[in-house]
Amino acid sequence: MDFQATRSAMVSSKTFDEATEVLGLYLAQHGIVDRDAQTELLGFLGWVEPDEDAFAQDVRIVLASAEFAREVTTAVLWLIEREIEIRCVRLQPYDHDGRVFVDVQQIIPLPVMADYQVRVTAKKRKERHARSDTLGRTNYDLVLGGQNRRAGWSS
Repeated sequence: MDFQATRSAMVSSKTFDEATEVLGLYLAQHGIVDRDAQTELLGFLGWVEPDEDAFAQDVRIVLASAEFAREVTTAVLWLIEREIEIRCVRLQPYDHDGRVFVDVQQIIPLPVMADYQVRVTAKKRKERHARSDTLGRTNYDLVLGGQNRRAGWSS
């Protein structure tokens, strides 16, 4: 589970053709011969034709698991605060008369809390930006000719 998110960085360096090749290998390994990798990838992206300039520019991460460790959820919330599009989806399989059903629930960010989280994230981003603007500045008092002057220095 912990490495699912870090693997997304590998995707960001792939070209459309490389991703098509990887998908083609996956389809072949799983005996899915009635699907064309390029057609499937274009459909997934909602594209009519490949666009290398737009491919893998914005990576969205979806972690899927039956359970999530506290460390994972904490890291996910931290990444969301830094505007990384990431979510946790809980998958709960059920067996009913020999058929498997899967209950899929997004747990982070909670759908009902999405608007609130967007506002909190924006506020924290502004606070971080304000802190970074003051980083490296030193205020000091300067006495020249008996007069006290407030001064500052930036690195």
